[in-house]
Amino acid sequence: CKRISVLGHDAAHGSLFANRRLNRVVGVALFVPSQHIFESWVLGHNHIHHRHTARQGMDFVWHPVTPEQYAEMGRLHRLRHRIEWSALGAGLYYLREVWWNKMIRLQQPPRKWEAGIRRDRNILAALTIVVLAGTVAVGWLVGGSVIGALWLVVKLFVVPFLIFNWFIGFTVYVHHIGTDMPWPARNEWTKVAAQMDATKVFRIPRVLDLFFHGIFLHVPHHVDQRIPCYHLDEATTAIEEAFPGRSADTPLRARDYVATTRACKLYDFGEHRWHTYASAAALQN
Repeated sequence: CKRISVLGHDAAHGSLFANRRLNRVVGVALFVPSQHIFESWVLGHNHIHHRHTARQGMDFVWHPVTPEQYAEMGRLHRLRHRIEWSALGAGLYYLREVWWNKMIRLQQPPRKWEAGIRRDRNILAALTIVVLAGTVAVGWLVGGSVIGALWLVVKLFVVPFLIFNWFIGFTVYVHHIGTDMPWPARNEWTKVAAQMDATKVFRIPRVLDLFFHGIFLHVPHHVDQRIPCYHLDEATTAIEEAFPGRSADTPLRARDYVATTRACKLYDFGEHRWHTYASAAALQN
């Protein structure tokens, strides 16, 4: 599902094929397993996240909460924040904040996007119903019961969907959250710095990259979102040659991810500094 979604992601950028219509048709189909609405993704990912990467109040993807905002939260809201910003919470954050709020539940998109989003929502719903109905029918024939049919749906769709949400949440998190990746205040933000400094190039084993299609080479993707996944390696080299040492280039390690989730809880946009819950509480006292 993750591998398919990366290809769908490139199709949404118009970079998978040279033909625009082919990108759209393939992209809509590739987004079915991950239950993403193609046009909603284009709006949120291409036109908001990429155009306003790591910009205060604009980029909704893993947008930090300030110590002051956290102090004003109720107990349940704080608990949710602690879970979602933990090492295991990436999938829950993505599922709620990105997939549900910005993809499925999106109720008032800009007017010029309404028709396209409604069309793609209907297409996704129709394709999903057809696929689920076929799966239930097969499960009924093989298992001979309603439980058998539902269990097949859980194995083929529900479990992979939840696993996918964790992996995409993790992927987006490591690309844009880190003690060395700035989130400028809205009036200090510049496009070049955002695309070059607010993400990283991560190196993963080639075997694993077969499933991720180079998406962890993320700086060139933000420099020019039209670069297809099969040219990201070349683009990474070109950027390093043009701007030596500008972009962070590091192995992707589990221990670094865990350390980041412990250090990056709340963000002070004035001081450009990440806080833990403890250090933020000390400021309030």
